[in-house]
Amino acid sequence: MSIQHYLLIKTDQTPHQIAELLARELPFAESITSDEDLRQYDWEWKDIVTTHKALNFTVMDVSDYKREIAEEHYGFTPDVLVSFTITKDIEYFDEGERQMFQTIKWLLEHFPEENAVFLMFDGVKPALWRKQGKLLLSSNMRDEDNLRETDAENLDMPYEWARFDPDHF
Repeated sequence: MSIQHYLLIKTDQTPHQIAELLARELPFAESITSDEDLRQYDWEWKDIVTTHKALNFTVMDVSDYKREIAEEHYGFTPDVLVSFTITKDIEYFDEGERQMFQTIKWLLEHFPEENAVFLMFDGVKPALWRKQGKLLLSSNMRDEDNLRETDAENLDMPYEWARFDPDHF
């Protein structure tokens, strides 16, 4: 079973605009769902597949449930969700993980500072949060060995380790 990772973004751009940007700008993005397939199959989101099928990610609207959680616990209202699925193939797992962090880095660099962004590993645990221009990585996740120093290095951006406690942010 693959593990889902989610990135919630506050932005004025649509999921389709973001997906098109990522497919065009990321060197490892190999394919994207076509507009024709969207119409033919009545799909609402675009999937992007990377080299060696190491990573598959989908860019879509945020569900009401995830929007409420972000509002209640983190004080921002996300507009777009990027869902990452890393391959189960052990040969390409590290490559998929690296590609995921490179995608996150690209998104963090290309969206204005005021847009709040955070990543939830396994769909429930906050691991990364950009708040008031600072990139915070969860020391809780590091302590549980879910977020490693190499993950932070893959971001290649200034960051701070912080204990994530929604009641105190």
